[in-house]
Amino acid sequence: MQLQLIFYSMYGFTYQIMAAMAAGAQSIGDVNVDLFRVPELTPNHVLKQSGAEDAQQLFAHLPMITPAQLLHADAYIFAAPLRFGTLCAPMRHFLQQLQHLPKKDQFFGKISSVFMHTEVQPAVIYPHFHTLLDLGMVWVSMPHFLSSPKETLPWPLFNKRQPTADELSNAYRQGQHVANISLTLKHGKTLVQA
Repeated sequence: MQLQLIFYSMYGFTYQIMAAMAAGAQSIGDVNVDLFRVPELTPNHVLKQSGAEDAQQLFAHLPMITPAQLLHADAYIFAAPLRFGTLCAPMRHFLQQLQHLPKKDQFFGKISSVFMHTEVQPAVIYPHFHTLLDLGMVWVSMPHFLSSPKETLPWPLFNKRQPTADELSNAYRQGQHVANISLTLKHGKTLVQA
């Protein structure tokens, strides 16, 4: 089973969460995990000025994904922060491109899950990923208390935020959960208890 983890991270928080999810998914067995970034839209001089350019060196080795590459996977986890109450521009731009794929019917029935780096309630988060539902994907969720940050930082300190041990543990569990459900649907029976 092929699982793609697709993320946008400006300062590395979301990347660390996705790395934990990848480890969780790989722990299930019979799961191949690919970790991808969505293309950056922020100008280089802004990234440098904000300190994001240095922070992104942590995951600069990971490839950028193209919409067509999604057709080769069985399941997906998407992760991104909110910016000013809406999905960050790089992820929104990437998801909008999926509407134009010639074989978008191939997404029907595939598993998708989401992690959103935000302090707000799920009712605000989920509409930003309606594209996945429009494509016919099956949404696998995690309880809100397992997927949300426990602390809030003022915006000037936002780039200093690091995942807690609990958040990394919960991300690991989400990776397991998505992988297990994807395998169950692909093979028609439960193979592993996560």
